[in-house]
This record gives sequence, C-alpha cells and structure tokens, in this order.
Amino acid sequence: MRKLFFVPVMVLFVLGVKAQKPALPVAFGVRAGLNFPDAKIKYSGRTIKGTGIIGFHFGGFAELNVTEKISFQPELLFSNFGAKTPDGRTKTTLNYISIPLLAKYNYSHFGFYIGPQLGLLASAKLKFEGETRDAKKDIKSFDLSGLLGAEYRLESGLGFSVRYALSMTSIAKNKSYKEHHNIFQIGALYRL
Repeated sequence: MRKLFFVPVMVLFVLGVKAQKPALPVAFGVRAGLNFPDAKIKYSGRTIKGTGIIGFHFGGFAELNVTEKISFQPELLFSNFGAKTPDGRTKTTLNYISIPLLAKYNYSHFGFYIGPQLGLLASAKLKFEGETRDAKKDIKSFDLSGLLGAEYRLESGLGFSVRYALSMTSIAKNKSYKEHHNIFQIGALYRL
C-alpha cells in the first residue's frame, strides 16, 4: 500500500525534472478549514467504529515551483479532531502539528496534490464518564498519513480545497489494539 502511494509522487518529480524551465517564484499562503475524522479501533479481531468529532486546521504553506505545472508544497498546520465511542461514554480529542509534503500538479485554476503528512502529537485528552485526563502517554507522538487533495484558486489569491488524509500507522502505543484516524478536510486558502 505504501509503495503504491509513493509511486505517483516519484512520477510527478521525474516529470517535473525532465520538463524543467527557468526557476519560477515561490508563493506563500495561509489555509484554514474543518476536519471530519473517521476513527476505527481494532481490538481482539473485531473493529469498533467511533463517531468522529469535527475539528479544525489552520496554518501556512510555501509553493516552490519546479516547472510551470509541477510544484512542491510543504505546509505547517495545527490540526484538531476527535472521536467518541458509539455509546458516547468515551471521547478522545487530539491536537497535532501536521507537516504535509506535497507534490502538486497545476492546471489552469486547479491544483491536484499527493504526498506524505507527518504528524507530531501536541496534546491528547480522554474524557470517560465525565472525568477528563491527559491521554498523551497512550498515543504515539508521531503519525504518518498519506494525503490526496485538490484545490481551486481564484485570480484574487483566494482558493478552496478538499483533502483526504489516510492514516498509515496505528497511533496507539498499546500493541493489543490498533487505532487509525482518516480525515476528510475542506478549507479555504489565500496566497499572499
């Protein structure tokens, strides 16, 4: 699965290098939006599907043009989301510093991108039957996701995006269960 994810990224970079033109400017911008998580926990051979708690993300990006159509877009984002059990007795809220490293193909006002997203856990809270505790010791401090998305940009610099981040690793430290979070994101961006 991971190999299939990284093959398109490498193809985009190879095509970009072959069609290289003189250096184009670097663009900077900001983005913000909503996170719609889908949480799944696997424990003792069965899957427990949690209910996602809508969160938010915000931060900045730089777009480094390799060619007229191919660019590399690193980002630095703060991302918040959570999940609760079907019975509603347990609720987890996670905050990450996310670092997407995206290969991007630009066509007219559209941009299509793919790449890895590194996540550094900033905080984790667990609420169980009204009592809240710090859950950072139960969650791995590093998360790796694959990100796929598209955006539409206006001449004014304003744009809109949709993304999907697919968790590649379990975030649970306890090896007896596996917890993955996949996130659908919608947002707005502005090129400075």
